[in-house]
Amino acid sequence: MRSNYMAHSIPPLSGFRGNIHSQKRRKAKGFRALYLYYMYFLGIRRPAKKQKAVPFSVRQEVTKLHRYQRQFRLLQTYRIDTGASFPCLWMLYRLKSTH
Repeated sequence: MRSNYMAHSIPPLSGFRGNIHSQKRRKAKGFRALYLYYMYFLGIRRPAKKQKAVPFSVRQEVTKLHRYQRQFRLLQTYRIDTGASFPCLWMLYRLKSTH
């Protein structure tokens, strides 16, 4: 009956470049534009603020912070207080990686 119905696949889009979010938003018209105007006018809705680009050095420091937080959480989870506890952690890591 319809056994070949799902056999056909949808061909990929060939003329589309970029992502969906790179397309410009259409301008509001009619009642929607009037509604948005009054929302801004009454202060119910604020215009979107443009975010400033974060410098590379700050992003690099945030990455370091996240890494230190993960390391601290690891030490806290396994209750590692001294350097002598590290071999136990290494053995746990080796056991988990082999299985």
